[in-house]
Amino acid sequence: MTTADTLPGVGTPLPAGTPTQLFLNGNWEPASDGGVFTNINPATEQVLAEVSAGTPDDIDAAARAARAQLGGQWGAASSTAGVYAAC
Repeated sequence: MTTADTLPGVGTPLPAGTPTQLFLNGNWEPASDGGVFTNINPATEQVLAEVSAGTPDDIDAAARAARAQLGGQWGAASSTAGVYAAC
């Protein structure tokens, strides 16, 4: 049987410098209300990171940013082109 404890790299805290904020409109931003939540590995209950907790306003901002990009480079790309560009 395989468990989280036996898989290398599973359930380990994020490396230093890993962004824990929201990625909105091409930038890492804190939640609009400054809220955070503790991300915990459910198998080990080890704390992985404190990350920004998005609000409804943050979701609206992300949707607006995504809609704005539909008229640009990403909107004109095929679905496979977007996959390769993201890699």
